[in-house]
Amino acid sequence: MSKRANPTATTARSGLKSSFPFLLGFVLFSTQAYAVRPLLLERTLSGHTDSILCVAFFPDNRTAVTGSRDKKVKIWDIPTGRVLRTLEAHTSYVFTVAVSRDGTRIASAGDDRAVHVWDVKSGKLIALLEGHTSVVVRLIFLPDGRILSAGHDSLRLWDVDQEKLIWKSDHGLSEMDTSADGKRAVVTRYSDGVHEVWDLTTRTMIQTLGNAGPMHPGLAISPDGARVVGEDNSRAGQTECWSVATGKTSPSIGTALGTERFTFSPDGSLLLRGTTAPAYGPATVFDSKTWKPLCELEEPANGREMTFSFAVSPTAFSPCTSISTCWLPTLNSS
Repeated sequence: MSKRANPTATTARSGLKSSFPFLLGFVLFSTQAYAVRPLLLERTLSGHTDSILCVAFFPDNRTAVTGSRDKKVKIWDIPTGRVLRTLEAHTSYVFTVAVSRDGTRIASAGDDRAVHVWDVKSGKLIALLEGHTSVVVRLIFLPDGRILSAGHDSLRLWDVDQEKLIWKSDHGLSEMDTSADGKRAVVTRYSDGVHEVWDLTTRTMIQTLGNAGPMHPGLAISPDGARVVGEDNSRAGQTECWSVATGKTSPSIGTALGTERFTFSPDGSLLLRGTTAPAYGPATVFDSKTWKPLCELEEPANGREMTFSFAVSPTAFSPCTSISTCWLPTLNSS
């Protein structure tokens, strides 16, 4: 592992007065009729001292990890709301976190350009993947344990155990998502906002989607790798669904300015569309076949200013799921 400032891992209980929270809600519904009840706020978890920028669930559905502007990564026990461990090694904002498929490793990255890989049990930094020349915006563990990282400079594939770069693309990205089997990736080019679909087995681009225009965030590929949801950057605010095979769009899902994240449920039947601010409307769950809106994430009682990240639990929406949202609260001046 490359030599950097000594990382530290600490355990603590949450509840700091100046801490920044993320919200956790549950959705219950009938699998036969999708009769969804309103999204209910289950828990607010507090402990970071600055805005939370990213969140991910563990496979056990009871543990989550967050990254923050406070340069820290925290592991949470969801039922109790306790901070299980705090991981410290980053020198700047943490924009993305990911959990391995077996839940034994965490990866984190952000403004300091290095991908940090942690052992969950010990809290130790076990790999430092360096080489990005710009901010890293997205990390995903593939089923075989390799890591795919997207930065404003390139898309990179890493062998974690060897701390070795396997492959990288020749242009920068602003968004990235992968199919459940890790064989396809969809990315948004940082230069012009056009989406690309990559075959990760052959490491070749197989499809381009949308038109060039001002870049808008938010992108997802269905678990089976057949569909991509995002914005055609020449049509601001329009949520489109493309066929990967044909590159053609189905009827638009509708307009939502300020979209920050799209996330499919693991079975692909539902889609979460999240927005960045109350003025743009709440996060919405759709039936991904009909695009009928099923429920919305209500605002917390004391309001919020900005939502930075959304995540859907691995157990999908059957019979319940967790949807977490990281948000910046409105703070009193007093």
